[in-house]
Amino acid sequence: MRSDRAWWPWVIGAIGVVALAAVLALVVGAGAQAAATSLSVLISATAGLLSWSWHRTRPAAPATREELEQAAEALAAMVRRQWTEEAAAQGLLDPHPLAVRWHSGQTEAGDHARMVGRTLSGRSDNMQAFAEAFRALPRRRLVILGEPGAGKTALAILLVRELLHAPEPGEPVPVLLDLAPWNPRKEPLLDWMARRIHEDYPALRNHETYGRDAARKLVAERRVLPVLDGLDELPAPLRPQALAAVNHAIAVHGPLILTSRQSEYRQVVADTDVITAAAVVIATPVEAEDVADFLRSAVPPRRGAAWQPVIDELTRHPEGAVARALSVPLNIWLARTVYASPAGDPAEMTRYTDAQSLQHHLLDALVPAVFSAEPAASDPSVPDVRRTAAARWHPDDARTALAFLASHIKRQGTDDIAWWELHRTLRPDPTGPLSGPVAGAVLGLG
Repeated sequence: MRSDRAWWPWVIGAIGVVALAAVLALVVGAGAQAAATSLSVLISATAGLLSWSWHRTRPAAPATREELEQAAEALAAMVRRQWTEEAAAQGLLDPHPLAVRWHSGQTEAGDHARMVGRTLSGRSDNMQAFAEAFRALPRRRLVILGEPGAGKTALAILLVRELLHAPEPGEPVPVLLDLAPWNPRKEPLLDWMARRIHEDYPALRNHETYGRDAARKLVAERRVLPVLDGLDELPAPLRPQALAAVNHAIAVHGPLILTSRQSEYRQVVADTDVITAAAVVIATPVEAEDVADFLRSAVPPRRGAAWQPVIDELTRHPEGAVARALSVPLNIWLARTVYASPAGDPAEMTRYTDAQSLQHHLLDALVPAVFSAEPAASDPSVPDVRRTAAARWHPDDARTALAFLASHIKRQGTDDIAWWELHRTLRPDPTGPLSGPVAGAVLGLG
């Protein structure tokens, strides 16, 4: 972890003192009263700057047990609220989690069975049993693998919520972090985790309640269970170093949950090593019977007749194009969203004879459905974000903006949108960054 001492606050303090002294020298000629006033301001400001500099550079006191407990409780409450809201926005809980089966992939991409202690398998619609199986792992380390859209992040979100539902005494707080912004060549994993938690959960900055550097102390004291989402989203050259850094961190830190696409993880494992003593689970395509049962519950009663041809197709042809396309959880969400409006006809899906063509159709229809010019009436099967977005965006404008973002992330070679990198997509100003100040100065002189 980084040292708590820093020299820059003292430099800022010194510069401030010099600046205030210069101001005082300038106003001395204005008279004794102005000089006295300036002197009092200088003394007060100097004392404040020096006090701030000392406060910023003094080492953080060791966290007390009470501070750690309060910080952990506060972090758990914030994480629980955050991912409950996100799960609801993504429709993961509407009306219940989809039955995605996860089988053990220990022999395919895992460590020795004797190192792991036991294998793990389960279902996304029975998270209580899945969480109990995870807690039964001796090291509590888990790697979640699957194809694109298979529900890796969804399982991580649901597992975080379940672990926080009834935590065991002293159990670390699971914190889900997107790995895409991490650069393992520049920042150790634990430092990056502490920084991200400090940035993402600002309530922990309450020094009076939790002490200084609460996020760093929680990570250092093993009070955080890292849930790292998207190893595959890192650039390929960084993945081996990232996996090595993760192994180095958990050698001391302990538990871990990691998600990745299956092919990318197998490649990095072949090039380097496995996650030490971690159980591995791999997503199984959703069975047609489970999709049909889910749709019967998820579709509103007034839309049941419209969806019946799809349910019949799944039942009669469990290996057909519709069943193969809807075996991917992402495609099920797409279908529910695209055909949520009473104007949509889900039976259109039964006319496709190729699963890939059906998926392309759902993707093409998503933007017009989500950003409809006239928002549909409130529908419990559709996340609220659809209705709020529809009120602000026209479909054509949304398509243009999304195409711009897609082009940007393609050029960047990543799947992650970093707002601080968006300026790189804009054409450089030919007049330069000083054009504004220069024009203002000329107009002011005029």
